[in-house]
Amino acid sequence: MDSETEQCVDVDECTLGAHDCGPMYQCKNTQGSFRCVPKRCEDNQVLDPGTGECKSVNCPPGYRPRDGRCEDVDECREKANACPFYEECELYFKCCPSLGTICGK
Repeated sequence: MDSETEQCVDVDECTLGAHDCGPMYQCKNTQGSFRCVPKRCEDNQVLDPGTGECKSVNCPPGYRPRDGRCEDVDECREKANACPFYEECELYFKCCPSLGTICGK
């Protein structure tokens, strides 16, 4: 209670560290209490279950981070002109002649 205004004042348990949220959770202050919500990382990060920290995910060329994993990029779908005009894009990123031949033969 504020001694000057005689009004109740919310105590931020999260800032004070007066909460029991584990390392996989983040403390969110609420009026008169707090909540423990699951931690979320950015798409290019993964949550370390041992430390509760978000760590960067480094993907090789042709892949991108998504939900903490490396996902194959479908260049055929995402790039309008992935191959020369006389070839078709197949199998995510493989240019093949478009004259009815089988790719790779």
